[in-house]
Amino acid sequence: MRVISFFDSENKEHWIEEIRKSDWNASTFLAKMLTDGTFFRNRR
Repeated sequence: MRVISFFDSENKEHWIEEIRKSDWNASTFLAKMLTDGTFFRNRR
């Protein structure tokens, strides 16, 4: 398995599209947070 850091990736849009293709229930929410730049907004 290869682990890829989204935030270090040069092709973030590609990975967002791959996340959207997932059948994981939270994939749409994750893709939206990554697209909007709100992934780290509510960190504690």
